[in-house]
Amino acid sequence: MRIFITVHLLFLLLPFKSVMAQKFELEAMVMELQKVCPMSIGAAGELENVEFDGKNVVFVYSLNEGMMNFDAIQENPDLIKVMMANPNDGVRRVFGLVLDRGCGFGMRMIEKETGKSAKVMFKKEEMENIFKTGSLENDPVKILEAKIAVDNMQLPFETEEGVMFTKTELAGDYVVHKYVVDESLYSFDALKDIKSELKKNYITALTTDPVVKNYARLCKNAGKGVKYQYVGAESGDEFVIEVSIDEF
Repeated sequence: MRIFITVHLLFLLLPFKSVMAQKFELEAMVMELQKVCPMSIGAAGELENVEFDGKNVVFVYSLNEGMMNFDAIQENPDLIKVMMANPNDGVRRVFGLVLDRGCGFGMRMIEKETGKSAKVMFKKEEMENIFKTGSLENDPVKILEAKIAVDNMQLPFETEEGVMFTKTELAGDYVVHKYVVDESLYSFDALKDIKSELKKNYITALTTDPVVKNYARLCKNAGKGVKYQYVGAESGDEFVIEVSIDEF
C-alpha cells in the first residue's frame, strides 16, 4: 500500500515523547534531539539533524527515493501546511519553545539517491495557530482534501510492475484509491479470488504501519472509510475492496 510521505507525517512520526519528557529551553531541546539523530521514521527514511542558528529551528530529513514529490512541496507550501493537523503534545511543545523565543521554524527534506530537496518554513502566525488550535485548518474534511490533493500531484505512480496508482478522490463516505492493472501480467480473476486476503492486508496497514495509521486517522476524523478500486487496463473489468470506518 503506497501512502505518500508529506510534511505533516514527517513531523508527527517523530517519537518526541522520550525527548520531551522534561522541560527544556530551546537550545537544550535542540541538543537533545541532535543526540538521537539520525532518528528512523520507518520506511520513509530518517530525521538526519536538527539545526538552530539562533533565528530558525530546522528539522532536516533524509528520505528514501520516491517517497515525496519535491516539486509539489515547493510549488504548494500552503497546501502542505494545512495538513499539519492535530499535532501531538511533543510537537506543540516544540512550537511553544520556538514561539517563546520569537524564532522561525522549518523542515528541509533531501532525497538520498538524487539529492533533490525542498524546504517549508512556517510563519509566526501559522505556528501560533497550530500551537493554540492544533491546526491551520479546523475542518477535518478540508484537511483530508488537502492530503488527497497533495497525493494526486504525485500520481500516476507504479506501485509495482503492472499496477498503476492513478488517482485518489473523495466519493460520498469513502476515500477511493484507483489502480489500473496490466492484465497481461496479472489474472484479474486470480486477484478477485484473493480479495479477502488483500482486504486483511489493507486493514493491517491502516492499523499498524506508522505512516498509514496517520493517514487512516485523517480519514477517520473526517468520517470517511477507504476503498481500493482495481480496473483491468484491457477489459475495463473492476473490483473494489471496501474498508469501512469501523474496521480501522
